[in-house]
Amino acid sequence: MIEQVHVDKTELKQRIGNQVRLWRNDRGMKQEQLAEAVNVSNTTMSRIENGNQLGSIHQLTKIAVALKVEPGELINVLDETFEPEETETDVQIMELYKRFSGMEKEYLLCYMKSIMEIRKKIYSGKKSIVEKFEDNNG
Repeated sequence: MIEQVHVDKTELKQRIGNQVRLWRNDRGMKQEQLAEAVNVSNTTMSRIENGNQLGSIHQLTKIAVALKVEPGELINVLDETFEPEETETDVQIMELYKRFSGMEKEYLLCYMKSIMEIRKKIYSGKKSIVEKFEDNNG
C-alpha cells in the first residue's frame, strides 16, 4: 500500500508567502510593484505574502517570472532540518580531505570556489524555465 503524503495547507501558505516576500525584498521590489507585474490586486499580493491565501499555480508562476526565479524556489516545502543522506562518495571525499595540510585545504577551498564560479558562468548562458515561460507567454 502506498503511503499518503500530507502537507499542512496552512504551513504551505506560510512558507510560500515567506519565499515570495524574501525574493521580492531581495529584488528590491515593493509589494505593489509585484502585484502590478503579476496583474493581481495589492490586497491579493498581501494575502499571499502573509500566508492568508494560496495563490493559484498560474499566479505563482507569474510571481516567479516577475521575480526571475524558478517556480520551485517559491514552493519550497522541504523541512529546514532536511539533510541529504551521506553517500559513499561523500565519505571518500572527507577521508581524502582529512589527509591535506592546512595550506592544502585552503588551496582546495579556493579551487572549489573557482569551479563554482565557472559553473555559474556556464549555466548563466542557458535559459531557465522562467525565461522559457516568458518567451512563450510574452
